[in-house]
Amino acid sequence: MHARTRRKWHDGAMVVSALPVVGSIVVWAIALGGLGIFIWRRIQGVPLRSKPPSDPTPDPSAAPPFPFPGAPGVTGLPGSIGTGPATPPMTAGLPPATALPPVPPVTAEGLEPVAPPEPSATRGGFFAAGPADPARSPAPPPSAGRPTVAEAVQGIVMPCGLSPVVDATQALPNPFRVSFLTNLAPAAEVGRALADELERLGYTLATTTPTELLARRDATELRVVLFPTAAAAKRGLDQLFPAAGPGSVGLELST
Repeated sequence: MHARTRRKWHDGAMVVSALPVVGSIVVWAIALGGLGIFIWRRIQGVPLRSKPPSDPTPDPSAAPPFPFPGAPGVTGLPGSIGTGPATPPMTAGLPPATALPPVPPVTAEGLEPVAPPEPSATRGGFFAAGPADPARSPAPPPSAGRPTVAEAVQGIVMPCGLSPVVDATQALPNPFRVSFLTNLAPAAEVGRALADELERLGYTLATTTPTELLARRDATELRVVLFPTAAAAKRGLDQLFPAAGPGSVGLELST
């Protein structure tokens, strides 16, 4: 056996010596490197063969450890971890609740009546003020933003039989401009009665021309134009009140 081993080494040496110089250097480098790695693993105590991995399956008979050990200081709570005396309730030491006295109902006795608004000093022309009507009270203001005419005059009582006019030339009515028509009163009476209604709603009035009125309330601005002769009123070439008869009075409200 020893002779056979020496024969193998001798044959290997003969093969290496028969290789070119570069091949001999590579073969000897590989051999010396492998020998160095073997010596280093033995010095470090690395076993020649790795051990088979252990079975990770736990023993079903062994009880699993409790994942949350008892925490000191957390005691007395239902379902809490740990042991100790029960914690007293948070209501300890608080005064007992007392009942509030009943609130007396609010009655109309002792309340002062609300005086009607005074006429604006800037009213004039067809919108001149007349005698005040104390039976009427102010209406609630309209909603925020640009209101429609219906919202701006919410709660108004249109005087003198004023009725809205439907414009048949438009597919949809314009909610920010509405026209009215009446033949039951002259223009001066119509303008005065309408101005009284706007003041009752809380508007401040200013007459820009004898037939035009500007009403303001908070952020709402309402423009009123009176047409004493509605049958002759035009805007450009278009007639504003085509159905107006003789003696009719027209009115336009816009926001």
